Amino acid sequence: MKKQTLAIMALLCIGSYGFGAWSGKSNLWPLPQFARFQKQLRSSTIQTDASGRLLSYPGKAEISCPAQDDKTAVLLVFGQSNSANHGGQRYRGIDSRVVNFTDGKCYLAESPLLGAEGTYGESWTLLANKLVTAEIFDRVILVPAGVGGTPIRRWAAGGDLNRMLMSVIDAAKRHYKITHVLWHQGESDFQLGTSEASYKAGLGSLISTVRALGVTAPFYVSKASFEEGFETWTPVNPVTAAQESLVDGKTVLAGPDTDTEIPAADRYDGIHFSASGQEKFAAAWVRILQAH
Repeated sequence: MKKQTLAIMALLCIGSYGFGAWSGKSNLWPLPQFARFQKQLRSSTIQTDASGRLLSYPGKAEISCPAQDDKTAVLLVFGQSNSANHGGQRYRGIDSRVVNFTDGKCYLAESPLLGAEGTYGESWTLLANKLVTAEIFDRVILVPAGVGGTPIRRWAAGGDLNRMLMSVIDAAKRHYKITHVLWHQGESDFQLGTSEASYKAGLGSLISTVRALGVTAPFYVSKASFEEGFETWTPVNPVTAAQESLVDGKTVLAGPDTDTEIPAADRYDGIHFSASGQEKFAAAWVRILQAH
């Protein structure tokens, strides 16, 4: 009985090997199905860098990087969560005129943006759609680098995100000239009790880093410090005072005042913008960029 069992097992092994060799040569089931499964698995992979920024995400459509002309805006967009992929609503670029650039490659812009942290919605694609639709620019190229929950010390010279930003700018410069720098950050520093002097020094050093890399575009600073639930919060505080003090009206310009323009009712969890908040945020940026 034992010998019969061994013989049957041997025959099955030989048969399986023979079928495998034949099906492989003939490309028969299950090899094509297995290959498709492997391809789908690879395409569904989410990859991030050490900062949590998206390097790959399912469904992204890579395109040839378009040429830049006088009607092309190249926006470096970064800061903490409300500049990253933490919005309540996802958006898709209206067409190939709205582009997501990261790591030397271009993609049709669609939430979540590659190059920013998080996997939810964001406001920059909505902003780009509005800028193109209003014919303020013919094309908008987004260069994201936002990372949620980050204090200014990490963005200042010597910080890990300062080094990350340098690599993002270097990659962008090989293809494009950055036309606008849009900065939105400050909520974490209010929570941490960062002093006006410390925040001003940190943001000042970040601006110096950007300038040292040859980016001469206007640097826009949003007023951002609000999170619902902090009883000590007031519109005038050390973080917003520092943000305002760095605006010189020449090379450093004021971005939206999100503390007052986007109240808690427009934030799905008291801090991150809901769809209504994203609409207000994008509309405010349109007004500002159109004026300059």
